[in-house]
Amino acid sequence: MGAPGNAARAKLAVNLVLGLNRAALAEGLQFAGQLGLDPQEFLSVLTGSAAYSRVMEVKGPAMAQRRFDPPQSRVDQSLKDFRLILEQGQSRSQRLPFAEVYVRMLEDCVAHGEAQFDNAAIIEAIARLRG
Repeated sequence: MGAPGNAARAKLAVNLVLGLNRAALAEGLQFAGQLGLDPQEFLSVLTGSAAYSRVMEVKGPAMAQRRFDPPQSRVDQSLKDFRLILEQGQSRSQRLPFAEVYVRMLEDCVAHGEAQFDNAAIIEAIARLRG
């Protein structure tokens, strides 16, 4: 990736996109469920749509089945990464509003004892947002 440190910076940017993809998938699956759609069937529709991302294959089944153990990547690890992402954004005078919301959702997971769960458990934080 060129200059020293670019690979690490690229990894942060990749993690930002991956995390927000997870959040969008979780919110979409939760919304579909509230609309009365079967999560597994909706996931199949998503994977064949223009909204497709690899995150759907990797995290979608865990979200649809609400199974977060064993974790591939834990909530607490994602929270650590996203705090670093926000720190790097702030040091460059760049707000990352979606990342800020994602951090709040991850913090909600931790507050509910889900720190060691797979980060697909972000769907649980979204499900708790009723009102």
